Amino acid sequence: MPEFLADPSVLTKEKLKSELIANNVSLPGGEQRKDVYVQLYLQYLTARNPPAAAQPDFSSDEEREPTPLGARNRSAAAGRKAMKKTDKPRPEEKDDLDITEMSNEDLQEQLVKYGLNPGPIVGTSTEL
Repeated sequence: MPEFLADPSVLTKEKLKSELIANNVSLPGGEQRKDVYVQLYLQYLTARNPPAAAQPDFSSDEEREPTPLGARNRSAAAGRKAMKKTDKPRPEEKDDLDITEMSNEDLQEQLVKYGLNPGPIVGTSTEL
């Protein structure tokens, strides 16, 4: 069974007419505009196409190969959050954080801020 175009507007007016006639579709009398033939093609020929096989729903993210671990750190320094030009550094943000000086809550907050799930923070968490 032939497969008909989903977008017949790419065909010339003459080609549309010949395809319609070849498939036993009656043409309207007189000279018509191309869009009339496009509509007839869609109605009578494209409608004959078998229904497309149901495609599973997925996002384009699922098609990508996983990024190698080494490649992730090339664009940004390891452990640093990417900042927009409009972001201003906060005074409490330091590059050289001393975890031994932090409370358990502060340590957990800093770890979460950098995308880690630390679990419970207890007194022995800061022992080196």
